[in-house]
Amino acid sequence: MERTIITTLTPDEFRQIVVESIRHCLKTDKPIPDNVPGQAAANYVTKREAARLISVCVSTIDNAARAGKIKRHYVGKSVRFLRSEVLELAKAHTNHKQTR
Repeated sequence: MERTIITTLTPDEFRQIVVESIRHCLKTDKPIPDNVPGQAAANYVTKREAARLISVCVSTIDNAARAGKIKRHYVGKSVRFLRSEVLELAKAHTNHKQTR
């Protein structure tokens, strides 16, 4: 797919570009990129959502990301975490506590 720099478009022109892009993805059976909002976005959580999901504070999520225990995924300027990785972190944390 070609890269396009958008400067000024009418709402109808923008809508047409989006529709053509979606049709192109569907025709070529290419997966829709992860940074597109929709069903794929449901697999990602924000830092705050991740903390609430496993009942820890936000700084614990930051520390785990810095330590490489979970990977940060950037969507624009926002940081997201894979829900499955966050849940695995919780399991590992629980197992570590039980072995002490």
